Amino acid sequence: MIDNYSFMIAEAIKEEMHFRKITQEQMAKKIGISRSSLSKILSGTYKADFQIIVELVRLLDMSIDDIVLKKRSKTKLFLEIEVMGDARISNVNINNR
Repeated sequence: MIDNYSFMIAEAIKEEMHFRKITQEQMAKKIGISRSSLSKILSGTYKADFQIIVELVRLLDMSIDDIVLKKRSKTKLFLEIEVMGDARISNVNINNR
């Protein structure tokens, strides 16, 4: 089992991956470990090497605030728009949840 700090980091990473719709398989491939190893790290059954945590946090562009305070320090918006013909976008409303 892992300590409270490691658990807090793992939870923040899981939440950010969920927010960005990144699967464990995709993230594991990016950092060069198996999906099952990443799953064990994120579930708390295995304490990860510090370099793996640093790489996860770096790839997710997370800050200390994101992890410790559980808030996103930057507002990130991913928007995909397909425009057909002469269509124009006239107004966009964004609401925070």
